[in-house]
Amino acid sequence: MSQDFIDPVFWQPLNLVSRKRFSKDDPRRAACWNALVSWFVPAIVPTIAVASGGYFGLMGLLAAWEGNRISREQTDVIAADVQSDLRMRLIDILYQHDEPRSADELERNHPLPSADLGMAAYSHRARAEALKEFVALERRRLREVDKPRIDVTFALLDHVDATGFDLSGVDFEAATMIGVYLTDANLKAANLSRVKLGNSRLIRADLTGADLTGASLIQTNLIGATLEGCKLTNADFSEAVVFDSAQNDQDPSALVGIIKSHGWNVVEIGTAEGGKVMVVEPKVLAQPGAEAMQAVP
Repeated sequence: MSQDFIDPVFWQPLNLVSRKRFSKDDPRRAACWNALVSWFVPAIVPTIAVASGGYFGLMGLLAAWEGNRISREQTDVIAADVQSDLRMRLIDILYQHDEPRSADELERNHPLPSADLGMAAYSHRARAEALKEFVALERRRLREVDKPRIDVTFALLDHVDATGFDLSGVDFEAATMIGVYLTDANLKAANLSRVKLGNSRLIRADLTGADLTGASLIQTNLIGATLEGCKLTNADFSEAVVFDSAQNDQDPSALVGIIKSHGWNVVEIGTAEGGKVMVVEPKVLAQPGAEAMQAVP
């Protein structure tokens, strides 16, 4: 077979092997070697170049990956700083107050917002938005924590409009929430112990499993609220409205039954329009020393 029909990959090495049939002085012997070199160098150099390019390309990819990793870490650090700053700002809005009130301003008959601390420094609208954003921020921050605690204890939330807010599981212990709008709010399993909720609206609020131990719900609107599974020890329901035929035709028997089971009496009052309102009757507290006076013959 002619070498013209043999792949160069084979015939150039064959020429090199068969060069010995020529004498050392024969120029054809040197030509076999030169032919191999002239074929091999052009053939292998592009391969080396490609291989080298692949190596450097791989190194470039690794460098880019490492750069992206560092960039992500820096972005995470910046995001964490921003989140921390935002968290502190929201806390400031929820808690900052003016100078404490003097003793003569603390009138029992007229419960004052944040009476022990002074008036909140920010508007009720600012505090409402801060509460919503803070709860959402804490849920994201603590999303990998088992049973996360969202802490807004002792917060100044007087007159805040939290209508429809998802506040389930939030810890409000001892917060001041006088005159708050919590209509249709989700307060499942929330901690509302020792919270001041006087004159607030909890219409259709879901308080299933909430802790209302020692909470003040004086003159609170509880029409349509759900109190199943709540802790109500020492909760004050004085003059709370539990039903108003002009606002809701839902059967109040479950709500009334729960309140009555904790020693409160619910009375029905007729209205001029022929409707009815059901209100929790305030408990009459014994005057200090009354028992001792009765014991004296």
